[in-house]
Amino acid sequence: MSKEKAIQFASPGPSTVSIEDLRTDIKRLSDELTGVRRQLHAKLVAEMDELLTGTENQKQKLTQSELRVLNLSLKGQANKEIAWELQVSPSTVKFHLTHIFGKLGIHSKRDLLTSERFESLLP
Repeated sequence: MSKEKAIQFASPGPSTVSIEDLRTDIKRLSDELTGVRRQLHAKLVAEMDELLTGTENQKQKLTQSELRVLNLSLKGQANKEIAWELQVSPSTVKFHLTHIFGKLGIHSKRDLLTSERFESLLP
């Protein structure tokens, strides 16, 4: 949407923005969001690869199950949602998170979501 159209649309009174203009703008925004999601996914995969291939001097490597839980946690899903998606119990998710926290040197899911180390991976 052009600046002039945006100003006109935001102005009080009747709007002359066409439905076709709105559809075009929605499609463009949707395409941009898809691009952002792809970039975030690529960063997440790169970070996970680094965790898997790190040297022994680095933190312990994460298992495949821990990586799946980490991926869903970084997307902001609650433990119950993660359990449902992975078809495991919430206790299993908590077990994996405890191990993830220990290996990454953090103490909670909040630390995981607010850590600068993972900041670029958040959706």
